[in-house]
Formats: sequence, C-alpha cells, structure tokens
Amino acid sequence: MMETEWKAKTGKVSLLARSGATVRLAYNISRSVKKLEHELASRTDLDKEIVERRWNELHRKNAKMVHQHILKYRGLLTKFGQAASTKAGSLPAPWVEELRGLQDELPISNFQDVVRTIKADLGRPLEDIFRDFGQRPIASASVGQAHLAWLRKTGQKVCVKVQHHGVGSLMKTDLATIEFCARQMLKRHPDAPDFTDVIREWRRASREEVDFLLEAKNALQALNALRRHNVDVTCPEPIQSCCSQRVLTMVFIEGWKITDLDRMPYGADRETLARDLVHAFALLVFQEGLIHGDPHPGNVFVEPVPGSSNGTKVRPVLLDWGIVKHIDQDERYAAAKWIVSTLSQDRQLYVSSLLELGFEFDADPDMTEFATFIEASMSQCAFMFRDSIPSSSQMNFLQQMQEHQEREENQETKVGKEQSRLVGKIPGVVLFFLRGLEMLQNICGMLEVTVPFASIMLENCMPLLVSRGLWDPAAALPGPPGQSVVEQKVRAKLHELDSMGLVLGAQVAAWDRRLGSRGDFLCNVACGRIGPAQGIPISDQTVMPLMSLSAGPLLHCLLRAISQPTVQGKQMSLETSLGEIWPDFFQKGKNASIGDVLQHKAGLAKPFPSEMTIKGFCNETRLEEHIAASPSCLEEGLCPVWGELLAALLKRLVGRKTAQEAISQMLEPVAPDVTYRANHTALAGRRPQERVTMQSIYEWLEEKVESLDSMTQSSNANRRRWLSETELAVEKPWIADPLIVNRQALMVGHGCLAGRGLRASAKTLCRVFTSGLVPAEMLEKSLELGKELKFQTLQQWWDSLGARQRAVGGWQLFPFKTKTSEVQGYGFADGVTGSIVLRLPEVTMAILLSSCSPETRHVGRSLLDAICTELGYEAAWPSEPPPLPKRAGGAAPSATPVREPMLRAEGGRRADDLQQELTKVEAKVTKLSEVLDMLLPGASAAICGAPNIPSMAGFWLSDETEGLESLLEALQVPAMMRSMASAARRTLQIDIDGNEVQICSTTSMLSRQLEETTTRFQVGHSFSGEQALGGSFTATASWIEDKEPQRPASLHLVKIFTTEGFQLDELFELLPTGRLALTTTLSSREHQFGDRRIEVHQPFELEAFCDEVDQDLILKRQVRMPLTIKPLPAGSRITGLGPVGQDQPDQAAPSLTELRKIQLPVSIFFTVESIRSTTFFCQEGGSEGLKTVPSELLESLPPEIRTALAERQANQSPSPSSAASPHPQVQRVQAVQGAPGSGSKEASTGRSVRSFCWSACATISWASCRCLGQGLRCSGRAALHLCGNPCRDCKAPNLRALMPSRASQVDLATSRTEEYMVLVDRSFGDRLGLRVDKEDGELIVIEVQPGLVQEWNSANHGNPNAQVREGDVLLEVNGQTGDARTLMDLCKGCQPLQIKLQRTVEPQEMSADKDAKAKEAIVETEAEEAEVEAPKDKV
Repeated sequence: MMETEWKAKTGKVSLLARSGATVRLAYNISRSVKKLEHELASRTDLDKEIVERRWNELHRKNAKMVHQHILKYRGLLTKFGQAASTKAGSLPAPWVEELRGLQDELPISNFQDVVRTIKADLGRPLEDIFRDFGQRPIASASVGQAHLAWLRKTGQKVCVKVQHHGVGSLMKTDLATIEFCARQMLKRHPDAPDFTDVIREWRRASREEVDFLLEAKNALQALNALRRHNVDVTCPEPIQSCCSQRVLTMVFIEGWKITDLDRMPYGADRETLARDLVHAFALLVFQEGLIHGDPHPGNVFVEPVPGSSNGTKVRPVLLDWGIVKHIDQDERYAAAKWIVSTLSQDRQLYVSSLLELGFEFDADPDMTEFATFIEASMSQCAFMFRDSIPSSSQMNFLQQMQEHQEREENQETKVGKEQSRLVGKIPGVVLFFLRGLEMLQNICGMLEVTVPFASIMLENCMPLLVSRGLWDPAAALPGPPGQSVVEQKVRAKLHELDSMGLVLGAQVAAWDRRLGSRGDFLCNVACGRIGPAQGIPISDQTVMPLMSLSAGPLLHCLLRAISQPTVQGKQMSLETSLGEIWPDFFQKGKNASIGDVLQHKAGLAKPFPSEMTIKGFCNETRLEEHIAASPSCLEEGLCPVWGELLAALLKRLVGRKTAQEAISQMLEPVAPDVTYRANHTALAGRRPQERVTMQSIYEWLEEKVESLDSMTQSSNANRRRWLSETELAVEKPWIADPLIVNRQALMVGHGCLAGRGLRASAKTLCRVFTSGLVPAEMLEKSLELGKELKFQTLQQWWDSLGARQRAVGGWQLFPFKTKTSEVQGYGFADGVTGSIVLRLPEVTMAILLSSCSPETRHVGRSLLDAICTELGYEAAWPSEPPPLPKRAGGAAPSATPVREPMLRAEGGRRADDLQQELTKVEAKVTKLSEVLDMLLPGASAAICGAPNIPSMAGFWLSDETEGLESLLEALQVPAMMRSMASAARRTLQIDIDGNEVQICSTTSMLSRQLEETTTRFQVGHSFSGEQALGGSFTATASWIEDKEPQRPASLHLVKIFTTEGFQLDELFELLPTGRLALTTTLSSREHQFGDRRIEVHQPFELEAFCDEVDQDLILKRQVRMPLTIKPLPAGSRITGLGPVGQDQPDQAAPSLTELRKIQLPVSIFFTVESIRSTTFFCQEGGSEGLKTVPSELLESLPPEIRTALAERQANQSPSPSSAASPHPQVQRVQAVQGAPGSGSKEASTGRSVRSFCWSACATISWASCRCLGQGLRCSGRAALHLCGNPCRDCKAPNLRALMPSRASQVDLATSRTEEYMVLVDRSFGDRLGLRVDKEDGELIVIEVQPGLVQEWNSANHGNPNAQVREGDVLLEVNGQTGDARTLMDLCKGCQPLQIKLQRTVEPQEMSADKDAKAKEAIVETEAEEAEVEAPKDKV
C-alpha cells in the first residue's frame, strides 16, 4: 500500500477552486466523448475493431486525467474513484484498470494534527487519556485513521479512530460537485451510467460517516441486537466516555482479516463462521433495520473465541459502522415481501413489492418489454440468493454465466429491446442490500464454503411478518362442537399437511344429500392464509381462485343454456355447429360442433399468436378474436383454451356481452358469489425456494437459453406464428404463469380470464354441482363415455391428476369403488394447485387450494382420500404418476412446428402400427401360455421360467439418497462437491456367480462421468481395493440370510481404510418394493465426527424426533429439525439435555420413554459416533436367458419356434464385444443364482417364448423402419442383441452406443476409425502428460509422457483399444469441441477431464477373431433381414 500525507485546504477560495477544477475536468471529458461520437458517426466504413480501439484510447486518456486529478485533491474524490474501480461491469475496462491504483492509496494525517483533534474534541490532552499511544496508524481510510493505545485509567487495550482534518468540508463540497457533474453528464450523454441515486445515498451516508458519535451508536445498537438474539457475531464495543464527533475509541479486537486464511486455526469451522456472518447481516436488516453499508472483506475480522477448549473456535467481527442504512418498519416489510416473491418467482407479488420499496418505472406494466425486464430482474435477484460458490469452483460457473449474459445482450440487440430506461428510480435500500449480499457472497467464496443464503434470509424475514400480525393463518384445529367424524378427519389431515408447510390456503366442503330433507354440509373447513405474503386467515366465506375448476360453473351454465331456447328462439343441441352461434370461428379450416368443443376436438392445439401480449391475453374479446383467427390443428390431449371456448359460447347463447354478465344471469338464483371480480379474495402462490443450488442455476440457464432460442426464431420470422400452450410458456412465461390470476387489474374488472379466472368458495361450488341447474336428460347424455386421454408427459398426467376418462359433455370422470359396487363421479381437477370438485351419487366434494408449487399439488388427493375413506369410497385411479418424461420426447419444446419423424416400413406402416402389432403379439403369447398349461401342466413355466425370486444381480440406477451430505462432509469432501451431490447419478453393475461377486460402480453428473471403479471379490474371503473417496482399503464380505425363505440374502461388506483409519460398512439389501438399498455406515476409532445440539420447542417436533430414535438413543436415519441448517446424521447418539441457549448439557441422557415426556423447550446434545447414508437404486433392464425346454413340449411347438429356440440356446452367452462395452448401462446381465437365499442354483440357459416373440417383433420393427427407438420402446432390452446394424440417427441412445458403426461391420477391406474416451482427474493440478501437435487443423498425439494419461494406459493394459497411442486425434474435451487452442485450454483446467480421441485402424491390424465376428454379424443381420420378408403370420 502507498502511504501519502493528508493535506486539506478548507478555505472558501480553496474549496471554490477545487470545485471549479472538478467541473472543468468533467466538461473536458464530455467534450472529448461528443467529438469522437460525431467523428465516428461520419465514418461508417470503419471496421469494428478500429472503432473499439479508438474508444479504448479515449477512455484510457480520460481515466488518467481523472486519476491525476484525484491524486491532487484527494478527499471524497479518492473514495469515489475507489468505488468506480470496482464497477467492472458498468464502466469501460480502461477506467477500471486506471482507477484501480487508487485502492492502494492510504492518506496519513500528521501526528500533530491527531493530537490537536483529540484535545479539541475530548477536552483533555492525549497523555491524560491514553498511554503508549502509537504514533504510526495501524489502518487508514479516506475519512480517518486508527491508532493502537491503552486507557490510562483501566489499562484496557483500545483502538482510537481519529478523523482527518477538514474532511467534512471537503466531502460536502465534493459531493455537491460530483452530483452536479453527474446530472449534466446524463443530459449530454443519455447512454452514460446513471449514478444519481448512488450519489444521493452517498450524500446522506457521508453526513453520517463524519459523525463518529453516530457510528458509535450504530455499533452499539448492532452489538446489543446480536447479543439479544444469541448470534455468535460481535462488533467492537465503543468506550462512550472517550468518543466525540471526530474521535471514536473502541475495544481492540485481537484478530485478523477474514481473507487471511493462513491465520485461520487448523480445524476451524469455516462454514459455521460464514453462516453466522450471513445470519447476522439478515437479522440486523429485518429485526433492527440496519444495513451495513460497506461489508467488504477489509471490514470483517475474525477473532478466536475466548475460552474455547482447543483454540479452533472463531467468530466474525463486523467493523466500520459509519455507513449504515436505516430502514423503517414499512421498508422492512416490503423487503420481506420482495424476498418471498423472488424466491417463489411470483411475478405479480414481485412488482408489487418493488413499488412498495420505492421503485419508479417509466413504462407500461403491460408492455412486453416491461414483462421481459421483470423476468430478467427476478431471475438476477434469485441468483443473488444462491448458495455461495467456493472460489475454487467459480471459474467454470462464472464463465457459463458470462456466456449466457453475452447471449442475452445480443438477443436484446436483435429484438430491439430498450430496457435501460424502464426504471426511473432505484431506492437506496435495495442498492445497499444487494451490495451487502454481493460482498457476503464473495467472502463465503473465499472461505471455500457453501452457505444457503435463501434459507437464512427466509428464516429472518418471516418473523417480521409475524411481528406485524400479518402471518397468523387460520388453523385447522380445533373444530366447532358437534362436528361430524368426516370433518374431524379432514381437520386432522389439514393440520398434518399444514405443519409440513404444504398448505398456503385451503377450503374443504362436502355436501351429503342424505342429511336432512334436502341435504346438508357434512364438512366445511378452512385453513391457511389468503396469500404468500399476507397473513389474513381464510374463512369458509373467502373466495378462492378456481383456476381450471372454472370449467365447472361454466359447463353447468352452458349445458343449461343448450337445453333451453336461445334469445333468438332457436333450439340448440350438442350437434349444433359453431357457425350458427359464432360465425367468426369458421376460419382457416375450422369446422366443429358444440359436442366437438366439449370433447376437446375443436382443432385449437395452437391458438396463441406469436405477438400475444399480457394485456391481450387478459382481454376476453381480443383472446376470442385470436382463437377465431387461429388455424385448424387437432388437439392430441386437452384444448388449451377450453374454458375460454365455454365462456364464449355461453355469452353468445344467452345474449350477453361479457362472461361475467352471462355467469351472473345463469347462477343468480343458485350461487351469486361466483365471480371474476373480487376485492377480498385469496391469492394463488408458490412456496419460496429454500435453496438456490448450482443445479437449479444450471437448469435456469438451460431454460433461458431455450427461451432465447425461441425469441430468436420469433424475431427472425417475418410472419405471424401460432403457438401451443407449451411453446407460449417457453417464449412468454409471464403469460403462461398460473399466478397471472393475481393481477390487480383482473380483480377490479379491468380485464378477464374467462376460462380460468372464476373465484368462489368451496361451499358455493358444492351448491353449483347440487343445484340441478342442468336438466336430468341433458346431464345423463353429457355423462356418456367420450375421449380417453393418453398421457405422454408428467405435465399431462398432473393436468388431469391421473384421471384420464372424459365424458361426451366434457366432464372429467372419476372412478370409485365401494365394498359392493363401482361408482363413477364427475367434476374437474386442477393440475396446478391440486384442487378437485366432483359429484358422486350421494356426496359432492369441493377441495380448493391456492398453492401452485409442484411439491404441494398432491395435497388435494390426500384430502379427497381422507374424506372417501370415512364415506366408504375408494378412489380407483392412480394417486402417483407413472414414470413419464417431463416433456414430450424428452427434449425441449420447439418454438416452431416440428413434424414428428415417421417410422415407415416398406409397406408404409408407422410406429403406432408397430406398437399395436406388438400388443397383439403379447396377447397371443399370453393366450398360448394358457393353452399350453391346459395341455401340459407347468409347460409355460418351463418355457418362461418359474416365478423368479428377486436377485440383486443386474444393472441398478440411483433413485434417491438419505444422509449423503453428512457422509461426504465426514469424508472431508469439499463443500462445493457436497452441494452438487444432489445432481450426481450413480450406477451399479452387480454380477454374482455363486460366491464370486463383481461390482462396477459409476458416478456421473450433468452427463459427465466422474468416477468408475470395479471391485471383484469372493464372499467369505478378505480382499483389498481402492476407491476415490478414502483411498486403499482391506475388506471382508459375507452373506446375511433373510428371515423369509423366498427373499434373497443381503450382501455385507466391511472396508477398513488404512491411511485414514475409517471403517466403512456397506449393506446391499433388496427391498420388497424391488429397489436395492445400499446403506453405508462410516465409523472410526481415530476420528471424531463432532458434537451437535438442537433445540426443540413444539410438542409435534418432539414427537416426530422421538419416532426417529431407537431404544439405544441413536438416530435411525437423517433428521432435519426446524431452525437448524445442517441435518443430524443417522447414527448420532443422544448424550444429554440442557436448557435452550446453553452450550453444554447439565443432565444425562434419559430413556426414550422419558424423552417423550420431557418439558419443552429443551436442548438435546448429540455425539456423532457413526454416520449412515442410504442410497436407493432402481433396476434397469437385463434378461433372464432361455431355460431348457422339455422335449415333449418342444415337439408340440411350431417348427419356427423350435428352430428359433435352438438358435438362441446355441448363442446364450454374450458376445465378447458386448461384455467389453464401455457402456455398462447396455451390458447384458448374466446373473447365476448362487447366492444363499436366491432360489434355484440352476443357471439360466434359455429364453422364454414371450421374450422370443418380443425379440422377433423388435427385429421386424428394426428391419422395416429407419429409426429404431420408437419401434423398440415396448420390446425392452430383450431385443438389444438383434439390432446388428442400426442407422446413424437411431433414436435409442443405448442401442446406438452399444453397436459398432456401419463401416466397421461391412467395409472390412479398408481402414476404419474408432472413437474412445479417456477419463482423468486434474482437480489437484496433476500433470496430464499428453504432447500434441497441430496438423491440418487437427490435434495429433505425438508422445505420451509420464502423467495422468500414462497412468490411464497402465490401468487399461488389458484393453489396448482404450489406450492412448501416438497418432491418435484429439476430438473433444468434456463434451466441448473447438480449435486447437480451445481444446488445449480445456485440458489445462484443474477439473475432471473426459477426453474423446479417434484412431485409424488398418486392415492388417484386425485380428482373425475380430474378422470372423464381423462376418458373423453381417450373416446374422442378413438372416434377420431375410426373416422380415416372410409373411407376418409366421412370426
């Protein structure tokens, strides 16, 4: 750092000259910029690089002038220049580089000035107050400098901060000058950054910064607040008797800067240190209204905690409370709403909170540009609340963020959006808050820890809402006296769901026509609050957003209107053409009747124009015009504007102008409170995200890139395009957002969502369904079976909540069972909230929910099951979705119409035809098995095999994990890798032959393989091995017999790691559900995993906790308690109890029975003796092989089947090429049932008739189509070996990866190329050892030197094809291609590397064995193709 003497001239003439020099400098800079702009505007022929160079030269020249000016005058100008040097994204690079040197400038006051200031302010000489006062300052800044001293009276060590002479006058003058220059610069240069709000905040802050009494007050307020809330963060305590406006005396902190990691004690908990710092920042903001204005690393110290046992406990210290932003209660409440809306991605609440914070916008909120701006702003704010990223892992992540930002800027340029002037004013509270968040993110990154910012912010802002009385939702319990059993069950279920945080607002009503003479309500319950940031409780009179349930009242009214003459006197029916009611609808080939509309066959799959705006979407007239003008496109599932169509037909039949008028006319006698407009209504909302992980950020980036691609196509299109609902959600997510129903304009009647915007209470909805509004004859006809939906994606399943049957009249049909019969209900379900309304013969139920989070939409079905159980009904449709892709085809939807690839054979058959044929063949095989069993008992079992006793042998894919984070933390895995563990997938390939076991484990993340280990051992014998986490080990294996004879034995491995002293117990257990559970228990005699403490305040928390504890007071599985960030790992043992807030137990651990009765609140102390983690796997593929067929049965089979069985039995062993496949997911599993408890020990040697028929049909589908994947979807892996010659664009990636290329099978006389992968890990900077040279644009390997690649070759000595050789070509690194420089830069990165290379294989290098196998492959392919030409009946 450069020290310079502080010199200040504060006379009027000197200040005037100082101000004039600054203004003159600003004028010269402005003039030079204008001059260059005019010059370049007249030279349009200049190259872009020349223009950029000219601007850089001018910026550098002006920046040097400013630098020299600041060095001459100093004062606040130095601080302003230092702040500008940190704006790398806002200012041109030459300015940042030139002004960066100011960060090393330290102004030092003369010691005599210090003595005079102390005497003048404290009224006594320095010697009377202090002793051993250090003449040289220990720190200095633009306002003052700090000296070390001791109090003369007490001898206490203190830090004395003394203000520079005249700094107050200089700050006032400089701020006025800078503010004037900024205003003039903004007028002359509209594209220049607007620093007006920043300067305004600086003006306020500077007045406070030069008042050290105010700084002492702020520090004392913060210190008392941190102590009151038991936060382990402190501040220097002011010595008030030695403080004045220019002198501040504080207790000296024995510590170091938080960035001095070398001074951090070994074993210090950096994660807790960083977490406490973020917690302190959030608590001071929301509980005290204090925002530390400058929490940069220099103002955050670390001090050892006095009295810590081993000296490793440290805590953060917050310094410099001169710049503090005070916010009042309303601003804190608005900030809390802003955080909730950001983390829940609630666009309507987000805009509302910004306005309450003081934002001013210079744009119409309904503009597309404004909606795009809000979308980007909300995502960027959510990014600020991300889990902190360790600095060692930020390089790749920030590079992707930068690439995305550049792409977004380019897209904005193409589309022509000007969003820079949309915001008229940014309030200072937001600037200070975001500045603090950014600096805390940087500190956590430097500490190499991952801190969940989002959960900490929510933990501190929620109590603020409680304190204002705005977070007091209605509870489901207790109920009124005399309530029914059904209502008691519903209240109990609601209380359970609400305690789990799954209920935002809920109403449940059930009407039973058997009660009383005309029926009555059996249940009427309300629970929750009216909105995500409002705590007004919901009552049974509160109107709720119906969303898709709006179709219920609309359909009742429409069927009623069809049953009676229209206003013109015409009689309508379901067969009436829409042309008679809505002539404008018959455009662009659309021709539909009312019945077609009700059955979702109106041809409106793409009803939204590409220029759709949010105002047009919320205007029923304009939306109807778009619907009428859209082209005919038949719906495969549900019509995206079905509700809008019902409303449009209804108002035309009854002769009304708006849907509100039509609904009011039809429902006035029955349910007058069904409405589109409501002043006091519940709002839809989402649960805020408690973690913004790297995985979610990556997913967000992918969605944004997808949206940008769609916007690019939209901007490049010269004509109107029509979009489906999915495409609209990609291009304009703010329109497709379900929370659009919360728009204030809609609730006051300035707009209408006619198809999904109705609001009503659950009681009112029950009255509509039981009113008899629809005549009995029409209702009976409308309930006839109609369209049955085929769910292709998870979203389609959730849209109907799994009930796929639709009636002729449009009703959704819900099947139920009773003890004696089957009944059918009708109604509707909303897939966004999980709300349900349906009518059964005796009961009508309405369950209305307001939460739109994906994790809460199962709540409606849970409440429905609770009601039906008490009434004797059982829902007969699935409650959980089947394994379906999130999107059709497993790929992102395209913004332009994409024609589905047709799979055609010579006869012109499609993939759907093949699917039907395969289904018919399966039915014939099943029938054949029944006939064979009648003729020869046990025949089908002999062919297909007896019912298999499950085996753990096979290929397994990880499904979910419990306790993994605690296990990885104990193994000292970096925090960054722990935070990304949720994105990792693990596969197991288990082969068992008697007691011989081989386990191949592969770990991958984001489609990149990180680790692959293979362990071979014999059960009952010791063995050794090595794995990435833990190193080398010695181990033993044993079988553990299951108590049930028909269950397979479990495999138990005990691994002892020699270097670390850890013991790892692995238990492989096959569960009755068919999943494989791998339970890993980590223990050690040499290492301790630490002690933990939790606080329990509520009885239900204690009950839930005790359920997870065994009789030995050891946790059975991982537990996460409220108000605790880190979960308690399984294996933790209770050691004692104590009062809340105490760090040590004061009583021994009780028994489990006593623990359940303990008085609350209480602190429970643990010692972590062992850590357990359980990973659950689902099995993938694998075929059993053919069993031996009895001779008497073999003679009775058709000749074709006998021949095929003989061929398959001769080829029962897998080919060497398949066994050596580098893709374990497509290797054929050959499991010999030799493990104890695994059933018959006889090896599988045959294949069932059913498997053979599947294989034959799969062969037909391959030979008759160009793309294999669609045709083989039903055949499974039974047909993998039959596909010997797949096309290059094969849709099945597993098959494509398994098979060699066409050239390698056919063209045996010429050379061919092979591609292979090399997996190495450079995370620790090891040498790669690969010398390459550029030749003809390719990177050619010229030498393999000692390093990671040579180690790879040694590890693959048994597989020469996987070894790197000289002459091979480097193609890709980590899936990325590019020029030579790009690939080499990727190879230099300290990260796991997946290197793809290519080699040329000459004919003489092919062995005779390979030659023969290739020819056999050709013969087999030709034979299979010849079989295809045979008639179908022979199959």
